[in-house]
Amino acid sequence: MFFSKKKFRLASMIACGILASALFTGCGGGEQGGSSGGGDKAAAGDEIVIGANFELTGNHAQYGANANNGLKLAVKEVNDAGGVNGKKIKII
Repeated sequence: MFFSKKKFRLASMIACGILASALFTGCGGGEQGGSSGGGDKAAAGDEIVIGANFELTGNHAQYGANANNGLKLAVKEVNDAGGVNGKKIKII
């Protein structure tokens, strides 16, 4: 299936537009946190919020659960020692 130059250029521009819109979808400056109100604390600089993504179901759930428990333990130890530059760490 061959395209003429004009159709190929149009298809390329449409594909680039779709990719650019997909890239900038997550760049909104909306509120964080939800019902817990964690976004206000993070904005004030009282805590450092990090995200964690582990396999908690399926064939590799054991590895993900162990990694999750290890991360929770490390964060607890850091927070008990005073945090990072006086800020507590929160896992999402």
